Amino acid sequence: MFEHTQTHAVYQKPRLILDNERHDLPLGLYRVGRDPQNNLVLQDSALSRHHFAIDVQSHQAQLIDLGSANGTFVNKKRVRSAWLKDGDKIKIGDQVFSFEAPGFILSHAIFDDGDQTNSKKLSSAGSGSWVSLLALLIASSSLFVQVALYEKVQAPTELRLPEPEESATTVSLAPQQRWQKAISDFRAGDEENACKLIRSLIPELPPNDILRVKAKSFYDRKCIL
Repeated sequence: MFEHTQTHAVYQKPRLILDNERHDLPLGLYRVGRDPQNNLVLQDSALSRHHFAIDVQSHQAQLIDLGSANGTFVNKKRVRSAWLKDGDKIKIGDQVFSFEAPGFILSHAIFDDGDQTNSKKLSSAGSGSWVSLLALLIASSSLFVQVALYEKVQAPTELRLPEPEESATTVSLAPQQRWQKAISDFRAGDEENACKLIRSLIPELPPNDILRVKAKSFYDRKCIL
């Protein structure tokens, strides 16, 4: 008789490698910069106090530049945000990180000039295409994940947007509730109202609020044609 054997995938923490030193990335927000309260503190005068953060989920990680003065570069391109994949190179100042995460295969970035790119196209045949498609779906869904963490970070470039017309009930909602409503509307297919909510929310948040960073990243990806 044949013996049936089951195998289970083991989750491996993604990590940053700098000067042959490994920095494991736990789930959640991992911040890098000169400020002592960052997860990884680097004393480099070319870096901002809060330079960039990596939002780590179970099988994906999104890098977000926190309005740094000298920028964050992924694979030699300056980005505002980027989905990371195994082998990506992240450069800030004179520091060059290697991102290691064997299960992360999708890399999607928004550059400072507004262009977007996928560094790896999905395979059209074989089992690899299903894995790639699954990664794409997971990566896209994280845009709807709420980050209820309020940390003081370096202020990004001031955003000035026209205020849409909204009902008094909507305006009276707390920022976190409005963010949740916008995401709910977007999921339900009401993209126009979702973008209006986010467009009105961004200028009301403090420049150093992590929710503002997430909201602006969402708006740049989904609402600007």
